[in-house]
Amino acid sequence: MRWGCLVFILLPSVVEAAVTIHEVAWMGNATSANYEWIELHNDGAATPLDGWVLSDGKNLSITLSGTIPQNSYAVLERSTDDSAPGTAFLLYSGALVNSGATLSLRRSDGFLEDQVAGGDAWQNIGGDNTTKETAQYTSAGWVTAKATPGKANEEKTTTKETQTNTSNTSDTSTSNRNTTSAVKRSEPDEPKSLELLPSSLELAVTAPETGYVNQEIVFSADASGIGTTLTNSLSYEWNFGDGMTDGGEEVSHRFQFPGTYVVMVYGHYKRQEQVARHEITILPVTLSLSRNRTGDLQINNNAQYEVDISGFTIQGSKSFTFAEHSIVLPLQTITLHAYDIGGNATLYDETGAYIASETTAAPAVATAAATPQPLARSTTYSAPTFTKLPTSENSDILNQTEATTSQPTVISINQESRNPNQATPTANNNRWPYAALAGLLVLGIGGVVYRRV
Repeated sequence: MRWGCLVFILLPSVVEAAVTIHEVAWMGNATSANYEWIELHNDGAATPLDGWVLSDGKNLSITLSGTIPQNSYAVLERSTDDSAPGTAFLLYSGALVNSGATLSLRRSDGFLEDQVAGGDAWQNIGGDNTTKETAQYTSAGWVTAKATPGKANEEKTTTKETQTNTSNTSDTSTSNRNTTSAVKRSEPDEPKSLELLPSSLELAVTAPETGYVNQEIVFSADASGIGTTLTNSLSYEWNFGDGMTDGGEEVSHRFQFPGTYVVMVYGHYKRQEQVARHEITILPVTLSLSRNRTGDLQINNNAQYEVDISGFTIQGSKSFTFAEHSIVLPLQTITLHAYDIGGNATLYDETGAYIASETTAAPAVATAAATPQPLARSTTYSAPTFTKLPTSENSDILNQTEATTSQPTVISINQESRNPNQATPTANNNRWPYAALAGLLVLGIGGVVYRRV
């Protein structure tokens, strides 16, 4: 009994492989010999294929990705989605040689999921390079039949069945598959008709929802729902909603005016195409410059929203550039030391476009206007010298006095008015004292002269 158990343990176990190589178009089709394709079949639960590799041991090595749904088919097409009807599960590069090869399907951990030994000129599995009929696996084994990509293969043999040798599972040159696959294929309940693996392009836009005038904004197209090769083959066309367009998976754009714009991207390749949209609001940059009482420079955000001033430059006698992630909050002010700027400052954005200049004019001070006043007269005069009248005994003194008093008295009046005949009201009102004094002087001189006579 013990030996019986040991023998049972040592016998090769039969394990069904969920994903198998199901059809091979190694000859291409009637349109082109390059339109080769390989079909995989999943007769189990949905199976992720990320990291799986299908290779022929020569010049073909396909790294798979994505998931095959339950009871579905996946068509791998060479170079173009036109190789077979329907949408390709993925595209691959490399070619199947007409001289034959052994196809191996391995999981991401290296486990051999399925293997097909084509033999010389693919004689072990079939296919016809003249009629372009493909090699297909059915419950009766490998046959040559009309191509059925994405669908169950015909159970009726149309040409010749290939030889199957299951007696020696170790000899892969004469065996179509390993023992596991051969046993699984003998099951009669294989589905007769299945849909091609659903595969449709999904497209989205990654970009900010707000930006600023003249700010560089990056837009990225994100494609999904199709194989990696198809995704990498997509072309993109952008419309930014302001009359400007561009192309590429990732683009950048600057809006010159504020507003809300609808950005559209069109992604396409062969039968795959999709459109995605994104709305972005462009805000004006409402910044101003001023100085505080100590002469420090102030950057004022006059908007109800914050403003990113990363890369903005203040140019004075010195230059200062704001680092990344520099934000001015709504209705707030940031201050720079006067030493860091100096001189009259001007603010530019990251593109060098003008934003604002500081206000240098001092606030006006209200002062009362001076009332024009007439120019004052500057008057100087020399008073006469009064001496004691001389006697007859002192004629020398008399003669001296006469010589002195005989000279005219000079009255100097300096008037700054251009018209000396036009007197100001103030001068007219003050003239009478001088007239009286002159009269007294005349009387005094007259008295002296009369006394002498």
